[in-house]
Amino acid sequence: MEPDNRIRCPSCGEFKRPDDFVRNRAAKSGRGGYCKPCHNRISRANREKHHGTGLVRGILCFNCNRGLGKLREDPALMRAAIGYLEGTM
Repeated sequence: MEPDNRIRCPSCGEFKRPDDFVRNRAAKSGRGGYCKPCHNRISRANREKHHGTGLVRGILCFNCNRGLGKLREDPALMRAAIGYLEGTM
């Protein structure tokens, strides 16, 4: 946080007041990772979030985002699914 209590938005790079960020109860700070304009610009349907922090990790298509959720974001389950698809299991 900057001395005048401004926070840098990682998307646009601007320093903004805490009130300029969306609220996120799951986050320790109580606010989302992006300022409101950037938050609104990123399509809600395609944002993939870290379920522990609530922060957006990236943009995925609906099916890929759903697949990660179904596999509980577990790399071991994902490797097993890849092994099955490649016929190595």
